[in-house]
Amino acid sequence: MHCRGRRARTLAGTLGLIAGCWLAACSHPSPAAQAAEKREAIQSAAATARLVVRAWNAGDVPTAYASRTLEQAATRLESAAGPGNKLAESIVRLSEAVQQGNHALAAQQENALRR
Repeated sequence: MHCRGRRARTLAGTLGLIAGCWLAACSHPSPAAQAAEKREAIQSAAATARLVVRAWNAGDVPTAYASRTLEQAATRLESAAGPGNKLAESIVRLSEAVQQGNHALAAQQENALRR
């Protein structure tokens, strides 16, 4: 009986160690995974901005929704790509154009996102 208890504790300790190592490995993505995540964030933010501004220019979404969505896209992009990201800055300018109700400037900024 005594041996079984010791084996169970040893097994539990080993499993705990394996689980801890696994969690530690999963918490630090590889550089390739980080780069892929950054690319995905950039593509997602650009696509979101283009869709929202097109819908806003067409009158399909209200100004407050479009502006808030653009601000959130820029914030998420800055979190993923770092501060000073040119695309994030473009999305912020796009949000400002929407807030001002400037459809021409918003269309111009949206075209700049395609480059």
